[in-house]
Amino acid sequence: MTPEFLFAVDVGGSSVKLGIVDGNGVVVAKSALPFRSLASFEALVEGAAESLDALARTVSAAPEAIGIAAPGYADPATGLPLDGTGNVPLLKGGSLAAELARRLNVPAATDNDAISATLGELEFGVGRRVSSFALITVGTGIGGALVIDRRIVRGRDGKPPEFGAMVLEPGHPYQRYGLHGTFEDLAGGKAVIAAYAAETGEAAEDLNMSLLRERALAGDARADAAFETMGRYIAQAFGTMINLTAIELCVVGGGISLAGGFLLDRIRRHLRANTWPYLFDDARILATEHGNDSGLIGAAAMVRRRLNPVAGENVPVIKPSAFG
Repeated sequence: MTPEFLFAVDVGGSSVKLGIVDGNGVVVAKSALPFRSLASFEALVEGAAESLDALARTVSAAPEAIGIAAPGYADPATGLPLDGTGNVPLLKGGSLAAELARRLNVPAATDNDAISATLGELEFGVGRRVSSFALITVGTGIGGALVIDRRIVRGRDGKPPEFGAMVLEPGHPYQRYGLHGTFEDLAGGKAVIAAYAAETGEAAEDLNMSLLRERALAGDARADAAFETMGRYIAQAFGTMINLTAIELCVVGGGISLAGGFLLDRIRRHLRANTWPYLFDDARILATEHGNDSGLIGAAAMVRRRLNPVAGENVPVIKPSAFG
């Protein structure tokens, strides 16, 4: 029987989004916890559990499980992070899935945040009527996932792809993942803000992408150039994926998707120079249908799949008593 309501958690670079999602992929209640209010992993668990418990009191039936979307890759059997927590150090403290399962007394499951956002759009968003597409999430960092024949592409043992590690400018002085000139170094929100701050002399911590967008719209040439650079690199990444896989749709997600046509128009303008002409005419670029809620919707869809596994996707959930 399909659960009527599910808890959903989406861990971003600056905050944790929390919600309750119904069986139709609708976020019926949500809240957020900013990381600046959290000093430790224990505080993260406490704050998330209290917020989810408060949200549960707003719906007619108790949520039956928790789906968690988080950066990097965690062991699905334990929820312990194995890689990719650089942008969210608090996650290194333990298994958020196991702790929330124990605190709320329901099973939990965790998956990569970009894969979760992609699943949300595959089942309930812009991807529900296409066969193949790529989604790039742009927030503090960059992630993404690829769908071929309506299946999300994964590596061995379910490992997620790491779009942010694509090397777009070999030899570039920025370095991450032990690589120079990665997509995340060049076009992630943190990198773009740092580059803009270096030009203006402002403190990077006083800036965010929404503020840069406001400045660009108001005529700030340096802010406008920052978005132009971001759009060019996203187009380079999408063009490479179109050329490799002949996908029919490119989707932009994460917090930056809320910029709408402001960014998408720039990506479209640069895409032609990065794409084989024969494939260019078939490719569309869209923002996620559910904006910043795609990760919550996908986290719920993921745990629902694990509670009701289909062939080839038999991944266990974490039970409330699994670790004492």
